[in-house]
Amino acid sequence: MGHDRLRPCSEEQVEVLMSSISEVGLINPISVFAERANDGILVNNGYQLVAGLNRLEACKRLGWKTIPAVMLALDDLHCQLAEVDENLCGSKLTPADRALFTRRRKDIYLALHPETRNGGDRGNQHTGGVQRQNDNLSFCQNTAAQTGVDRRTIERDTARGEALGDAVLTDVRAHPSPHFHTT
Repeated sequence: MGHDRLRPCSEEQVEVLMSSISEVGLINPISVFAERANDGILVNNGYQLVAGLNRLEACKRLGWKTIPAVMLALDDLHCQLAEVDENLCGSKLTPADRALFTRRRKDIYLALHPETRNGGDRGNQHTGGVQRQNDNLSFCQNTAAQTGVDRRTIERDTARGEALGDAVLTDVRAHPSPHFHTT
């Protein structure tokens, strides 16, 4: 059931969090879900992280043996959706991050709502002279409502993520190009 993290730990963010947590404590708990095998028995340590990797790492480095956590009663796809939304809503993201996370959110959304795929039973409709399928519109509307990001940005990030694919986006994230400044 478990899944790989969409985003690695940020050393810079962990250091900032360590300072803050040392001074004022942990304000926002991490979020986890109980991971169970097909027979319903808890697996591994029994919990998978949904949100709060940097907070968890900061607390570990501070020597904490326990950390406050919110237990989510969600299935694996909804936990992945929560992780994606947490990143889309609250983090500084590169264009490659946004494209990867938005495309992943669309995959999850369509898996959870297959009736919206290919326009459902309403077919295609025109928007601003550009033909779009209802799955894109309902996905974009849902994502805009959940993340507070405007629909056009979501459409652009989704198109970028679908065009480039995971391998290219992962490579771009791992090896960002230097910024060139003109004088």
